[in-house]
Amino acid sequence: AAGIANMNLVIDKDSGVARLVLAAGRFDFKQYETFKSAYEPALETPEVEEIRVDFGAVSYIDSSALGMLLLLKEKSEEHEKEVVLSNCNETVKQVIRTVNFHRLFAMEE
Repeated sequence: AAGIANMNLVIDKDSGVARLVLAAGRFDFKQYETFKSAYEPALETPEVEEIRVDFGAVSYIDSSALGMLLLLKEKSEEHEKEVVLSNCNETVKQVIRTVNFHRLFAMEE
């Protein structure tokens, strides 16, 4: 669809890490289908132990993005995988801290 930027999933079976690079700009409900179809292969790959969501290009997240992250966490737990949020800018970190998501998710620079 027009206006939907790409998300990129890179699976490294040797390290067990699936790195999901989010699209540049806002991470919000418009990205739901793209996000879901981007992470599903990581859930289905037995070698993957960690799904690292890379926020490096994300400028803003809204409440629906938080819901999408929770859904990913639930699904990941069913598949015995950990979700790590990485490269969050200060704005994104602030939103994550406000809703105490830093207690639910591993965070890394």
